Amino acid sequence: MKRILIEWLHHDGEKHSYAPSAEVLRVISHAIETIRPFLSTMQTQLDFKEIGLTADEMALSGAIKINGKEIDKRGDGILSEETLIDAVLRETVRFTGKGCAGNPEDLSR
Repeated sequence: MKRILIEWLHHDGEKHSYAPSAEVLRVISHAIETIRPFLSTMQTQLDFKEIGLTADEMALSGAIKINGKEIDKRGDGILSEETLIDAVLRETVRFTGKGCAGNPEDLSR
């Protein structure tokens, strides 16, 4: 079984400029609920890990990574559910080598 890991790096005491922590967590959770059934049909496990940062690591706060690669957020810096789902699907296609049309760009919304 293949594995996709979504990591959210954040500092608990920080006020994020792009969205409150609770909203980011809501977006991530809903995206996972939405895509997990589809991924299971592809024999792919989807996991989520929150990574608490120290004050020295605050420059990394707010980053969301999929299998170690940071995803690009919308132009305004806000994470959308669609952006996260698209990034997960692209990663799935990258390591399985197959998809709806065999090309990660074909999975864009």
